[in-house]
Amino acid sequence: MRAERAFTARSVSTFSLDPLCRVYSSGNQLVFIKISGQNGVARAIAPHFGLVGQLIFAWWQKKSRKKLQDRLAAEERQDLEILLARDPKNFLLNSGQIVRATIEPPSFLGGHGHLGVWKLEETTGKKHTFHFEDLSDMREAMAILPAVLGPSLTILAEWNEKKKAYTKLSASRERDLTTVSR
Repeated sequence: MRAERAFTARSVSTFSLDPLCRVYSSGNQLVFIKISGQNGVARAIAPHFGLVGQLIFAWWQKKSRKKLQDRLAAEERQDLEILLARDPKNFLLNSGQIVRATIEPPSFLGGHGHLGVWKLEETTGKKHTFHFEDLSDMREAMAILPAVLGPSLTILAEWNEKKKAYTKLSASRERDLTTVSR
């Protein structure tokens, strides 16, 4: 099984670490591959060491981002079934297994440093929440997901050129979408 397109999002969970996932689309399937763990501890500790801590954290973050990009480039050429078997937290969902999904702007009181939220619910009742940490990943998700998820996806965010960020849909646009989906 080969990937057609992909984006990255952080899986958010109340009771466990929040791993960074690469989400690949392949036909009517979404493949979720864990690509790194949570770096929240380093982010939380760095300010306690003042400017030196911030500089070291920035250097470490840049180095780990480059390392991750190199690894992703190598993985993009691998078969998705091999990547799925690599970690027990990796999983695959067919579009028919997803009852409802939404893409939303970040919450007003957010503060998690994310640019948007993707929520989905499986037919089993299991719910997933993902945060987009990079603008290009959110844009890619907004291009990929409507084709894969169809009517089960509701997009509640739109790009606001003035704010240079995704914001909540205006009431009139939301009404238009509701009318179209009926």
